[in-house]
Amino acid sequence: MTRTAAVRAALAVGALFIATGCTRLVEEEPTPTPLPTPAESTKPIFTVKRGNLIETVRGLGRVAASEEATMYFKQAGRLKRLYVEITQRVKKGDILAELETGSLATQIAQAKINLEVADLGLKRALEKANATDPSVKSASARVSQAEAGRAQASAALQKVRAGATTADVYAAEAAVAAAQAALDKAIADRNRVIAPKSADDVAAARATLDKARAAVAKAQSDYDRIAQRPDAASSAQALALQQATADLQAAQARYNLATAAPRAEDAAAVERSVESARATLQSMLARHEQVKAGALPADLANAEAGLKVAEANLEAARADLDSKIIAAGLSTANFDVQIAQKQVELARVSLKTLEEQLADSQLIAPFEGLITSANGREGDALQAYAPIVVMANPSSILVSLEVSTQDLGKIALGQAAALSLDAFKGQTFQSKVIGLPNAASGPQPTSLARQVKFEFTPPGPVDLGALANVTITTQRRDDVLIVPNAGVRRFAGRKYVQIIGDNGRKREIDVETGIVTDQETEIIKGVREGYRVVSQ
Repeated sequence: MTRTAAVRAALAVGALFIATGCTRLVEEEPTPTPLPTPAESTKPIFTVKRGNLIETVRGLGRVAASEEATMYFKQAGRLKRLYVEITQRVKKGDILAELETGSLATQIAQAKINLEVADLGLKRALEKANATDPSVKSASARVSQAEAGRAQASAALQKVRAGATTADVYAAEAAVAAAQAALDKAIADRNRVIAPKSADDVAAARATLDKARAAVAKAQSDYDRIAQRPDAASSAQALALQQATADLQAAQARYNLATAAPRAEDAAAVERSVESARATLQSMLARHEQVKAGALPADLANAEAGLKVAEANLEAARADLDSKIIAAGLSTANFDVQIAQKQVELARVSLKTLEEQLADSQLIAPFEGLITSANGREGDALQAYAPIVVMANPSSILVSLEVSTQDLGKIALGQAAALSLDAFKGQTFQSKVIGLPNAASGPQPTSLARQVKFEFTPPGPVDLGALANVTITTQRRDDVLIVPNAGVRRFAGRKYVQIIGDNGRKREIDVETGIVTDQETEIIKGVREGYRVVSQ
């Protein structure tokens, strides 16, 4: 191909390409996407019905000793020494832990010496006054007695104002639990005595008696066959006959017991035991309520009146002493006696203050028991009311549960509860509330301020600290109007439901609600049975 022919061919191809690019292609119109048809609302519709509602409080508790103490310091400080460890046994009065006190021990020793010196000074001043007139001596003795009476009345008033201690409340709770156990035992004993024996018991006793008679007959026959032998009395047949005879006597006694009616005196005795146990329980419950409530207004008034009387007696005794000294011309001696008395009072107050500081720096075991928790190392900085040691007396146990402040307001003594433990799988134990926090005991750890206790008698060994699922029945409503929780609406403090009328139209009705469970709500006012309620 020549050069000219090649150029022409190239131009022809280019022209064909340009013509093709400028040609408009025919495009198909896109198919539009259809719009979805709005679906009709499918919210559930509930029917207001009547039924029973049970409000409960649930939580995970632990097995604890009936007598348990959480020990803590009432003041912040640095831990000097922790004397105990977990599982260690301690006796009442043992020192468990103490804070660093610096020179407090030396200050107490000095305060004791100062008190002794002040006592000597008072004795010398009194001897100087009494040397002139014996009447001054008797008047001085009456002042000392009046001062002791005032101190006693002041201590009594302080005790009433302080209210019951945690130990007092625990002791009262333990007394109630013991009284309840005694009543339960007395009732069981009464039922065992007066309740008629079942047909099965009588039949079993009869079968045992018949078997024992057959055994005696066989043993007698075996013995008769060798009775002529010289060694018959010591033979195995003789021993078998003796044993069979003893078994027959025992079986006869059991059968007589199973078929005999209870004696009147036995029934009366067990009934008296029940009434006595019931009276003891009521007394212990009243005592527990009194300890929880604290001092009555009358108790406080009596203690305050007692202090006023003691102060009046002291003033009268001092006035009498002054008059005796003046009559004897011993005004200077009286002045010396008064100074010496004030010095004794000052030394005594100083010593008491230091001793209280020392007592607050030590944790003392309130009873004999076992250490279940011990926290802290020497030199640690401790906060006030932080639990350091927990000790327990494992001879008697219960279940303890820490609840929220909101749930605590729903719980009361005596409410029924159900317990279940991994240690006893498949078993549920019926229980009741036997202990609530004591708000009158003053500041305490948060765990104690929300601790609820339940009676528990395990069927076998169980470790302290074992977990227990607790369900408390706080309220029960029978034959009330109920709707599922999803049917109750709330807005800006308003509670209402949306119902469907007979004409199929929806409308809103305000309601008043009662108890609320996990699934359902009690309706006290606003709707009637059979109303159809739309879910939220």
